[in-house]
Amino acid sequence: MKRVTKFTAWVFCLLAAAVPMSATAKDEPTAVLAALPEKAGMFESDGEVQTFEEHGLGASRLYRVPGGTWITLYLYDLDTQVIRNGVEDQTIKDACKQAMGDIREMERQGHYADVKMAGENKVTLKLPSQRKLEFLNVTYSLTFVKQGADGEDVKLVSQLFVTGLRDHIFKIRVSSPEGSNAVSSEETEAALKLLMDAVLAAPKKELPAD
Repeated sequence: MKRVTKFTAWVFCLLAAAVPMSATAKDEPTAVLAALPEKAGMFESDGEVQTFEEHGLGASRLYRVPGGTWITLYLYDLDTQVIRNGVEDQTIKDACKQAMGDIREMERQGHYADVKMAGENKVTLKLPSQRKLEFLNVTYSLTFVKQGADGEDVKLVSQLFVTGLRDHIFKIRVSSPEGSNAVSSEETEAALKLLMDAVLAAPKKELPAD
């Protein structure tokens, strides 16, 4: 077997550096969400992408139907460099538990009341592109407690979806006021799938060629 000397390895490195290569870097959550369409079915984007100051919390984007359901997309990595696609990465499992813990904390602080959660399960959604995404999923209901004398408490029915995508945690909240019929569950699911496909199709960040 031919031995590779230090000199040979050095030559290989020089040759590799001399060849322009197209590579991709870790995506920026803001850029990915900004590339999504303004409308998805009956849902329309509610303003610009929101970024979070604390490092690792990424960005979010909100879509809504006036008087009805809203969909919030979150893309973040908690400063974790590599996050596997799907639901088996421990980072994804922890993110789902943390999201549920955050709701319980809001209840403890008096912002939410009557929180009821179903058990966590796995769901697979088939997208218009024929790709399939597996999510950790939790359905829950709560009462959003209005602070101060103005307004009334609002009862919400929500679903949480969490998966690993593009080396990030991809979290979705779908919420509706209880009894709202402004948009059907089928229309909501169709919009959700369109947005998932758009996240998958968003251009990747490229490293500059040497």
